[in-house]
Amino acid sequence: MSTKRTTATEVTAKLNLHLDSPVSMIIMRGHLHKQNIYGRALVPKPLVTDFNAKLRLQWSYIHKTWAIDKWEKVIWSDKMSFTLFTTAERVHVLKTSAQTPSSRQT
Repeated sequence: MSTKRTTATEVTAKLNLHLDSPVSMIIMRGHLHKQNIYGRALVPKPLVTDFNAKLRLQWSYIHKTWAIDKWEKVIWSDKMSFTLFTTAERVHVLKTSAQTPSSRQT
């Protein structure tokens, strides 16, 4: 799968472009399940509140004059993401059981 947000519908559609006799999404889902790949609902990302935005801005003002040697001692983690606006729609993606050990299979 090329991206983390590929759905069973998208996988089926891409596969059917290369087949003379198309397969159904149900058949594709069965094959994905045999490979231990299941549909999962994405966990909503936390919103950046006005309070947190102010704290982040304050932090950036305090640290903007730091020397390079101080920044080299910082451990950066780019694993966290955030959402500016909520969405009502539920997004499903394909993941193996190892990627989401406690998730409910759909």
